[in-house]
Amino acid sequence: MQTTPPSGAAGSKFSTQEAKKSLLTKRLQNGVNGVRGIMSRLDQNNEELRPYSHQVEAVEFAMLKPWALLAHDAGLGKTATTFQLFCAIWLLKGGDVQIIITAPKATLNQWESTAHDWLDLPDKRTTIFTTTCSSKLTQSVIENSKVIITTRHCIANCFKESFQWVKDLKKNATNQSVGGWDRKPNSPLHPIFRKKDGRPRFAMLAIDEGAPGRLKRDPWPCLPATTF
Repeated sequence: MQTTPPSGAAGSKFSTQEAKKSLLTKRLQNGVNGVRGIMSRLDQNNEELRPYSHQVEAVEFAMLKPWALLAHDAGLGKTATTFQLFCAIWLLKGGDVQIIITAPKATLNQWESTAHDWLDLPDKRTTIFTTTCSSKLTQSVIENSKVIITTRHCIANCFKESFQWVKDLKKNATNQSVGGWDRKPNSPLHPIFRKKDGRPRFAMLAIDEGAPGRLKRDPWPCLPATTF
């Protein structure tokens, strides 16, 4: 299958699957500097996995940034691109890192299936974990998983186990009371927000939300990326 860049996009070439493995693909599969690569060579149907050129370009671009927005058109494989980028971060960080993904509930199965296709991880039944229930995100699950796929509502529920909305939390510049989120007294921080060895637990946070306007309307807490 060939895809064309959207109108106004940079470049005019078709995006095609690699006929010959690029240097990036070889590194993601084989590893570098003694770190094992975790990008699969074959999908679950034993068909060869070959990234598209626009996916390789997206990974190379995002690797140089602290965060990035992957704005592929529908059908261009942003889910696969996300896991290719995770494979790159795995190598950059020396291996053994984690990713957490929030996505609409209707797409979780697709995310999980794509993770099984693209990631060559040991014991995928436990290292790739999908749930919509905050109670299932236990300390053990979080420590043993490399990929956690969930919804923003689940993350918000985890947050609200440790934080509460306080109507009159502080005073603003005009001395008016304003509300905000504050830690619940004597409530431990949910394990998904706890750091690992003094550093953010998750090396990568991927947010798949097709309707940004919905986020502004819903009263969910805003979670800073540094929390993860």
